[in-house]
Amino acid sequence: MRNFSSSFEAAKNKKASQPVNLLQIDWPGMNGLPAFQARLTDRALTIEGTDWLALVTDWGLLENGGNFSLDGELRLTLLNAPVDFGRGVERFSDILKSYPAETATATVYQWFEDEGLTAGDKTELMTARLIDPVEFDASFCSFRLVGLMEFHGRTVVGNAITATEYPNVPESSVGKIKPVVIGQVDRTPGVLVRDVLKTRLTSVAVPGGTTLDVAATENFPATGSVLVNDDDVTYTGATATQFTGCSGINDYHYADDEVIEQATDHRYLFSDSAYPVADIRNVRVAGDLADASLYSVDLANGEVVFNQKPRRVESIDTRFLQAQFDAVATGNSAVDPLNAADPNARTQYAQISQVNPLLKLQQTTVMANIGTINKVFLRVEHFVEEKLPNDTVVARLEGLGQVGILSPPADADAALTTGFTDITHTHLDTLGFPVNNPNHLHIATSEADHVEEQGLSAGGGDNYHLTGPFDTGPFSVAVTFPPPPAGTVLKAEYKVRWKLRSITFSIGTPTILFGPHIIAQWNASRFEFDHTPTFTNAGGAGGNTWSFTLNTGSMFFDILSVERLLFYPPLPATQSNNLDTVKGGNVTQHNSSPPLSATTDKTTQTVVDLFDITSLVNADWNWFTNQKVEVEYTGNLDGRTAYVIHTAFEIEYARRRMTATDEVTADVDGIKDDALGTITGTANGLIERPDHVFLWSLLNLLGEDISGVDLASFSTAGGLFATAINGGYRLAGRLQEKTLLRDLWVQWMKESRSSLFWDALGKARLIFRPFNDSSNVLGSAVKTIDENVIRQGLDTAGIVFQRTASDQVVNHIELNYLRDWRSRDYGRVEIVTDTALADLFGQREQPERFLFDWCRLSVQAQDLAQFYLKALGAPQTLAECDVFLDQLELEQGDIVTLTHSLGNLNNIYGTVLPGNHRLGSGLRHQMDSLLLRVRLFPMEFLVDQLSETTHVSETAQAVEAGWGVQSWGVTSWGGRMQL
Repeated sequence: MRNFSSSFEAAKNKKASQPVNLLQIDWPGMNGLPAFQARLTDRALTIEGTDWLALVTDWGLLENGGNFSLDGELRLTLLNAPVDFGRGVERFSDILKSYPAETATATVYQWFEDEGLTAGDKTELMTARLIDPVEFDASFCSFRLVGLMEFHGRTVVGNAITATEYPNVPESSVGKIKPVVIGQVDRTPGVLVRDVLKTRLTSVAVPGGTTLDVAATENFPATGSVLVNDDDVTYTGATATQFTGCSGINDYHYADDEVIEQATDHRYLFSDSAYPVADIRNVRVAGDLADASLYSVDLANGEVVFNQKPRRVESIDTRFLQAQFDAVATGNSAVDPLNAADPNARTQYAQISQVNPLLKLQQTTVMANIGTINKVFLRVEHFVEEKLPNDTVVARLEGLGQVGILSPPADADAALTTGFTDITHTHLDTLGFPVNNPNHLHIATSEADHVEEQGLSAGGGDNYHLTGPFDTGPFSVAVTFPPPPAGTVLKAEYKVRWKLRSITFSIGTPTILFGPHIIAQWNASRFEFDHTPTFTNAGGAGGNTWSFTLNTGSMFFDILSVERLLFYPPLPATQSNNLDTVKGGNVTQHNSSPPLSATTDKTTQTVVDLFDITSLVNADWNWFTNQKVEVEYTGNLDGRTAYVIHTAFEIEYARRRMTATDEVTADVDGIKDDALGTITGTANGLIERPDHVFLWSLLNLLGEDISGVDLASFSTAGGLFATAINGGYRLAGRLQEKTLLRDLWVQWMKESRSSLFWDALGKARLIFRPFNDSSNVLGSAVKTIDENVIRQGLDTAGIVFQRTASDQVVNHIELNYLRDWRSRDYGRVEIVTDTALADLFGQREQPERFLFDWCRLSVQAQDLAQFYLKALGAPQTLAECDVFLDQLELEQGDIVTLTHSLGNLNNIYGTVLPGNHRLGSGLRHQMDSLLLRVRLFPMEFLVDQLSETTHVSETAQAVEAGWGVQSWGVTSWGGRMQL
């Protein structure tokens, strides 16, 4: 409610006082001309020596303005007669030739003559701007005054990306606006502002090759480097279709693989540098976290700069690489050590023995990263001519210890003797062995090494209610598995898939357990669960019945599936059929000692040992550089010689086929306060609370001076924003296209339950809209409106009640929030329904009205859904009445009570809406008339007897729709929709 000077207060409350309306128009200095002021009224008047020219012929109707200002509008008509405005005789229209109407600020005052008022008692009814159309002829000049909300709201927000500022910007980015990020926004997309050249291979490129055949090299530099999958290839020349003098081709690359110009400044813009942000982190490329060594963050310019083109994996192929050793390492004592480093020298080998026990080789080549390492083995191919009963041969990696003992010689490594005897003989008798069972069978049996089972509960997809120990009700939901197959269970892996519908809690950190294992824990900073749905029970199956539990709070959820994977040891077994034989016949043995003529030779068979060293390598290609391997003969009892044919690293890796992508996102903490904490009170503080966001927009987007802001109202609203929900209200989103400032304000007001407007003094004010009904009022009524203050008509009671149209009723709300700024999709939807009102009026919903781009918190979405369900769930009652000037102090947002015999209303609370003020005129003998509009709070009987709200929260995708200013009004007054 507004306060006036005591003299003005006394004058306006007198029924016989005659107000005087004054119009002051101020132009700033421009084009070498000084500032200029015109003072007009409807009758000649001098106030403390200042003349007011009697040029106003029609004050018109101040709609939605006065002390109820939101978008006040007033159309004035002036005499266009020649008068002296202080710079010679001229018409008012002549002034507009030097001082454009649109640059002026107009203030409409009210004053009382003959009431002892001073110039300082002038009271503003409206501060406005002159806008078109301005019409004039030789007699009259008319123009329109509009409130500052409408005038300032015409400002277009968004600075365009230009090739002047970004010389290498791609054409697709030119003209886009530099993004403006407010609040904490995850996975916000960057805009590419540095382009590179691309082409494709037309034939295969081989490791070690010196030429790349490509579709075209147009615009590529004569020398430089390009990226081909995981290879960084430099070239020294270029033809129309080839890069020549290449080095760095470490793997095979195939036709149609992408070739990308190498650069070190691939820049992605995340926020306009005019509005510095607090932080850019968690940079992702195609959805995966980017390697931090590949980029840097330039906060001052709002950019992420990559030192090579961001790329995504197009396909993955499993491949194998044998990495050879390159040199003899210090400490070697083996004979011919480099023979073991040559994979092609099959007849030459290194030798180790008791005398020369140590083969030591080194791998010196820098290994390029050509894919993801899966497995690595140390390969040693060797043989020994005779068995080693006592001694051994071991393999080691220098500094890492022994990795294994080489296998003993093959069974075939024994003396082979061949020869003949000079004796022949015959068997005199017969010898027969009939075989009863000619087939000797071995049947191998083995139990499965793993068994997959599905858990059984009340049924997948059913809705369960689970409460913690601080509530009453069921405490767990059981899941039963079928008995496991016979055998010893080594371990069991569990996978739990569930879907949260809603949760409420007041203390503690909600934790969901499946048996003793934590599968989800509440993340207080994000207001949602962090999931760990998979765990292992290492000591067997752990029983066939498991239960869900919740440590605190209450929640509804679905069990989608619970799976158990049981692991068993292999149990090989054999069964044999015995051979039953029956001997028959007789044998006569011939004894002799024949001489043997024989030749004895040694035969050998190579053995290949593969030692798994994957864990030592840890998927790091740099690990191989300067790695040293040792193969050592250990012991001194057998005196043998071991021959090492070849040793190397066997690497299994996944080759990646890469393609360039500009799908770069990051988590951004948006615009920040200045070093003085002008807006938030904290130096460089994050601007996200709605009052701070609105104030920032006024000072930075609009360019308003802080003196034009009613800081007291912003402070009051800020306190309510901070306490309305747990953690406070926040606005978080991204401005990514040119937008009218008014549209942006309307969206923010909708998503923060607030109203921004300019009052009669020309100051921006902010109001937080409370959950108000007749039984629960935030704040007290500033006035009571009864029949004594209402102007009575000749045949009416002076008051009209109106119910809002049924098409404005919304009793089922699906509020979409957590927008994905890469698309028009939303990550969550908050669903609330007033079932009693839906039964009474029919289910009413307007999906396009509840697309909330700037809301990212589930607790805020829940609060907003409940607020609008309460505000729109049933038709509202609005009262409209004429009152006298003694009600002039009422302002938009004031809470009043209404008492009237019509409708038997007794102290019903309501909120003052923008109204009309018909300015009186002494010249026309016309009184001032105030049209007061009040939106009544919901009646208690409606709240108590009819309202029953159901609520559910779930993840969903929402369809694209807009929310215009006109569609958001709760009622229609004279064709204008109001918030």
